[in-house]
Amino acid sequence: MKNFQIGFVCSGNICRSPMAEYMFKSIIPPGWKNMTRIESAGTLGITGAPAAQEAIQVLREIEIDLTPHSSRGIDLEWLKRMDLVFVMSQEHIDFIENEYPQEKSKVFRLREYARNAADQDADYDIADPVGLSLDVFRATREQINDELLRILPVLSARIEGNESRAPKKNGWFKWIKK
Repeated sequence: MKNFQIGFVCSGNICRSPMAEYMFKSIIPPGWKNMTRIESAGTLGITGAPAAQEAIQVLREIEIDLTPHSSRGIDLEWLKRMDLVFVMSQEHIDFIENEYPQEKSKVFRLREYARNAADQDADYDIADPVGLSLDVFRATREQINDELLRILPVLSARIEGNESRAPKKNGWFKWIKK
């Protein structure tokens, strides 16, 4: 059975997307560990950079070690391998739609995924904390954590093979009930 591959994308792949990657790996059910592959990448194409020290510190506070992270740039091969890609802001969606339009159907803003259409006017971006205080990094960590916990039950339908219950991307995101 092929692993279900989930990617997280931000700009430099040194703050938001690696935080999301490592946090998501820490909360997935044990049974998913052999069924999923979780990675992150950045639109700026930075390769081999460590995570930002502030990101490392705020994840250490919740007992997650981000020190092994090494940044990578997004590319077509990486995108093709992914089943779902969660980006942090609209600029990342725009980048992927412009550079890799054939892969855009699997790309969602993390905060926007599987939300009710009534929420469509909300700001779904997760702001870049780079260069800001530890408190801003903590707030970003909590925002990402809240979203990961929110989508975890939704993703279970996709990962465990029940596609009919998974959200579809048809202009807006709809929860399709069986």
